[in-house]
Amino acid sequence: MSGCLVTLERTVLFAPFGALFWDPATQTPVRTGLEVVYRPDPLSVPVRAVPNRSGVFILRGLPGLGPLERGTGEEPPATGRYRIEVSDPQQRFLPMTFAADLPALLSGLFDPGCDFAGSPPWEVRSPPGSPVSPGLPLVPLFSAPGRPLPPGMAVLRAQLRTAGGEPGAWAVLAVSSRGRGIGLGAADANGLATVVFPYPEPTALPLSPPGAGSARLSDQTWTLDVQAYFGGGSPLSHAPIAAPATAPDLCDLLGQRPAALLADESGTALSSVQLRYGRELVVRTAPLSTLLLVPSGSPP
Repeated sequence: MSGCLVTLERTVLFAPFGALFWDPATQTPVRTGLEVVYRPDPLSVPVRAVPNRSGVFILRGLPGLGPLERGTGEEPPATGRYRIEVSDPQQRFLPMTFAADLPALLSGLFDPGCDFAGSPPWEVRSPPGSPVSPGLPLVPLFSAPGRPLPPGMAVLRAQLRTAGGEPGAWAVLAVSSRGRGIGLGAADANGLATVVFPYPEPTALPLSPPGAGSARLSDQTWTLDVQAYFGGGSPLSHAPIAAPATAPDLCDLLGQRPAALLADESGTALSSVQLRYGRELVVRTAPLSTLLLVPSGSPP
C-alpha cells in the first residue's frame, strides 16, 4: 500500500521531577541560566535538569527510576528522597537545596511545601492573561547581592550581624507596605541581604506640565515595614539554621523564627524605614554600618 505511514513503535518518556522557579520581585518564571542538579554523592557525576519550552526544569536519569521514566510498565519503585541543588552561574539568585520525594510527584509540578510565617510573596499575583496561572506550585528564588537591578524596581540592602558580631547568614527579610507584603529576600553566607521589589503606588502623582502643587516622581517617599526571620529549632532555641556555607535548605530558610531588628545600639527596635524613589535603601543600626538583629528569645 503506497502513500501510507505506519507507526511501528511509540516511545513515551516520563519525568519524575519538574519544577517551575519563580522570581518574586518581577513576578516572572526564571526559565534559563540556572544549574539544577541531583548529586548522588560528592564524587559522582551530577544529573542535570534541563528546562523545557515552558521553562519547567525537568530531571531525568535519576538512580532507581529508570523503568518509570521509560514507561516500561514495570511496578513503580518505592518513593525515595532526592536532594536537589540549585545555583545560578549568573549570580542573580542565591543558591539553595531542597528535598524531593520521588516518584510521588508525577502528577504535576514540584511543590516544596514549605511553611512561612508571613504571607508568601512568591505566590502568583499576575493579572489575567499571564502565562503563569495562580495556584501553580512554585519554587521561589532569592536575589543575590550582585544581581543587576531590573528596570523600575526598588532594592533594600543590609549587612546583617548578631549582637555577638556573627554574620546573620541566611536570615530572611520581608518588606511590606500598608500591611501588604511586597518583597522577600535572604542574606547570603556573609549576612549580606538583598530584597528587590516593585515600588509601591505613588502617594501623589506628578502633574504635567510642572506647576504649583505638582510632585516630582523623584520626590516620592514611602514608609515600609521590615520583618526579619532568623534561627530555627524549638521556641527556646535561637541558633542559626544548620546551613552549609554554600547553600541552605529552602524549607529551613523559610521556617526561621521572627527576629527583631535594632534601630540603634541602645536596643530601640526598628519599626519602619523610608524608601525614596530612585535610591537604594540601605538599612543600618545607628551609628554602625551593619544592621543588628536579635533572634527570638534572646536579650537585645
